[in-house]
This record gives sequence, structure tokens and C-alpha cells, in this order.
Amino acid sequence: MKLDHAILQKLAVRLRVDDYVRILPRAHAATPLGMGFGKTRFSSPRDTFKLLYLAQDVTTAVAEAIVRDRFEGTSQRVLLREELDRYSITSVRNRRPLLLLDLRHEGANLLGISTDAVRAKAQTAGRRFSQKLYEQTEFDGIVYMSRITNKQCLAIYDRAVETGLEADSPAINLSHLGSLATVINDLHIVVLKEQRPFPPSEMARKRVCAGFGFHLQHQNHLIHPRGLALSNRLDYEKATVHGQDAMQ
Repeated sequence: MKLDHAILQKLAVRLRVDDYVRILPRAHAATPLGMGFGKTRFSSPRDTFKLLYLAQDVTTAVAEAIVRDRFEGTSQRVLLREELDRYSITSVRNRRPLLLLDLRHEGANLLGISTDAVRAKAQTAGRRFSQKLYEQTEFDGIVYMSRITNKQCLAIYDRAVETGLEADSPAINLSHLGSLATVINDLHIVVLKEQRPFPPSEMARKRVCAGFGFHLQHQNHLIHPRGLALSNRLDYEKATVHGQDAMQ
């Protein structure tokens, strides 16, 4: 399939990436713009290019990189504290405006590609389209809407990362983020210190918001660790695009 360049030009946008957010494994905190091959929404089906995913806000980054579809079919939205501790978060900016394909609205329909490429759980259509876009154009990446939070996300091609982006380095521990309490509450999640034999109550969920970032429920008690405030740009909710190979 040959992409229509007249429509591509109509859908092209120049976007400044100021304070977008990326969540990544803590093991890679020292290289916050690092990339690898993976099976994600717009990844190369032939492993010919790599991608960096960013989110418009912290809530979307957590939803896309960590939560995903794990709570489907259950009313118990529980994460263990140790899982959050495995991740770091960084703020990403661009040195120059990025040339992105706008798939936030009617773009997929205009291009004659399946809307599954942007919104479906299955990601085969998105990967095939992304391969063609990478090979046939000079776009830096794609701007699209998260299917989980309906907020803006970016998929940036490797060819634009080194020349177009910079990030706070090293990435900070996600559990040290001052706004994490609000994020956890907005996503209706209970964070447990360790696995419990019984699901937490709704009342406990509503109390998951204080101190370090949230109260941690441990058996029948609430543990309130000392909070750490951030001094960098991530300490407010204005943060803006997502987590490598996890945001899809």
C-alpha cells in the first residue's frame, strides 16, 4: 500500500514536546532516552527501527506503561508497592519542533487504514502502518490518543530521538514522585505493601492518598512512610508525553 502524500501533508503537524513524560524500568534510569526493539503499537514488525513512547501527563504514562488491561474482568484494582518501585520517570523535551503525523482524529480514516491501527488492543495493523510511514516518509513520529485515558501520546522514531529530544537524567524513582498519590487515586488503584489474602475494601481505596505519595495498606493497618518532595519539573501535574516499549 502506497501512502497518499497529499493526505500525509494535510495530517502533518509541528509539535513542541515540553514536559512530556516517559516511564521506564529503573534498570535503565541512567539512559532515559534509550530504546529497544519490542512488540508495541507502532513498533517495526521487521525490527528495522526503534521507538520512544511519551505521554501527555503522568496519569496516562502510568496507565499505558504499568496498568494496561490488567484489571479487566475484576473490580479489584490492586498493585503491589514493589511493582511501582521497579519503574523510573523522566520529563522529556525537544530541541526542535518535531514533524509528526496526526492520528488523533480522522487521520486513519483519511489515509484508508484501519482505525485498529490507533485504538484497538490488537496492534498488528498499527505496526504494519508504522513500517510504511517510516520507510516512505521523513516523519519524526506519530501523535495519537491513548485508548485508556484518551489523552495525547507520542511515538517517536529513533531517527528523531538523538537530534530532537533531551530528558532529565538520570530518571527519578517513580515512587518518589510528589504527585503519585493523585495519579493512583485518579486511576482508582489500591497500592499494597505486600500481597494480602483478601481484597482491600472501597474505604481503603479512598484513603490511598497522603504522605509519601499514598498510604500503603498492610494487612489491617495503614503505613505512612515519610514523603520526599521533588525539586525538578516532574513535581507538578503539568507534565506532558510516555514509557519506552510499554506505552502502546
